[in-house]
Amino acid sequence: MSLLQVLNKSNIFDPSQGLLWAPPMDWKETPDSHVFEIDLPGFKKEDVKLQIHQGSVVFISAERKEDADEEEKGGKWRWHCRERWGGGGNVYRQFRVPPDGKADEMKASMRDGVLVLVIPKINDEVNVKGKEERKKMEIEISETQPSKGLGRFLCCKA
Repeated sequence: MSLLQVLNKSNIFDPSQGLLWAPPMDWKETPDSHVFEIDLPGFKKEDVKLQIHQGSVVFISAERKEDADEEEKGGKWRWHCRERWGGGGNVYRQFRVPPDGKADEMKASMRDGVLVLVIPKINDEVNVKGKEERKKMEIEISETQPSKGLGRFLCCKA
């Protein structure tokens, strides 16, 4: 490989160059679901791996294996430049499922190089993750005891 080929391959300002590439993603919310659209140009459905970790984090990864060079097979041509992601490459993206999403009921589809994930919403607001932990509390004001300042936040007094 010539020096010119090496320099052309390594563009530090291009996010698609390097070991891993995080593809662009759109997220829209509908009344009954969250819809995520991730661009994966040139990937087939079989190349994409989709996982849910701990019930709340979606991991998307894809690996494209580099095509065997035709020149090595006895062909009469060879690549001089491959900028359209035609060679090998790895894609990796992760995101947290929204608190009102049902990750275990997620639906995935892929069409024209776009992965679409639809995560239905939890309809019952009592069951929304995080809602149970956030309770509205009334603040009582006691006029008999003076304020302790920041000392009231300390768990141990040294």
